[in-house]
Amino acid sequence: SCDLPPSVVRRAIGYGQQNPFLFSTTVGRNVGYALDEPDSGPSLMTIRDAAREAQILDEVLGLPDGFDTVVGERGVQLSGGQKQRVALARAFVSDPKLLLLDDPLSAVDARTEKAILEAIDRQRAQRGVILITHRVSAAARCDRVLVLDQGQVVEQGTHDELVAAGGLYASFAEEQRIERGLAKLGAEELPP
Repeated sequence: SCDLPPSVVRRAIGYGQQNPFLFSTTVGRNVGYALDEPDSGPSLMTIRDAAREAQILDEVLGLPDGFDTVVGERGVQLSGGQKQRVALARAFVSDPKLLLLDDPLSAVDARTEKAILEAIDRQRAQRGVILITHRVSAAARCDRVLVLDQGQVVEQGTHDELVAAGGLYASFAEEQRIERGLAKLGAEELPP
């Protein structure tokens, strides 16, 4: 049993969804949803900083009305990767004690992935982070990795321990290493 009021738990956790729900309002209000006064000067700076950390700031500034751009019903004016990064900024904006990030890299390119992983590393220095991911490159940065299969924990340890164990995680790591190698080889063969 938990004696904490739900409001306390909600304030302590920042949640970045893989398939986020965006409100039919501005980008700024979607990012600043957790703030009491999202349109105040200090809140606008907090929203901007969170967007920068989530690697979406430049794209937002490129929208017709920047942070004041209305994203439409469920965010239809934004790509899947942009929606994910707005949700990531929303998770960062409230300065939570714990970040729960559900596959924040599934809809981004390799360059953006690298920048987001660096942002997650910075966040880890300030708060707890629970990262749900299929990407070994992200899991490798974690202190502890739990591998789920059919909803059950089948392996746990550090990245290095799990790779050495030769189980399911090691298979994923090898498969993704080969995929990255093939993608790099394919990119080198493309004409300029």
